[in-house]
Amino acid sequence: MPELIFGTASFGMPMTKFEDVEAVKGLLQTLRDLGINRLDSGARYPPPKPGRAEELIGEASDLSKDVMVDTEIYTDTKTDGSGDLTVEAIASSTSQSLQRLKRPDGVSGRA
Repeated sequence: MPELIFGTASFGMPMTKFEDVEAVKGLLQTLRDLGINRLDSGARYPPPKPGRAEELIGEASDLSKDVMVDTEIYTDTKTDGSGDLTVEAIASSTSQSLQRLKRPDGVSGRA
């Protein structure tokens, strides 16, 4: 059965409805009410403020703790990307994402 996944690229984007944690909490509650409990995020989201989307999800941990978050490895769009997918770079990106998401153990609250 297909699973709905909500994209968070606009979380923290200036001049959007999801620029602050209270707005993100409201959206997360709406998603929960609709039975959507999976988010797509990334270290580069939103483009003008990389990492802010993950921070907002982490700041809304009272509502996001039971949500599965798929996040993407950071890649530098200002370069050719060489070096971004080394073991060390992936480990660093993952660690930083987990810190922003306030999930240092890498596990969601979902069973």
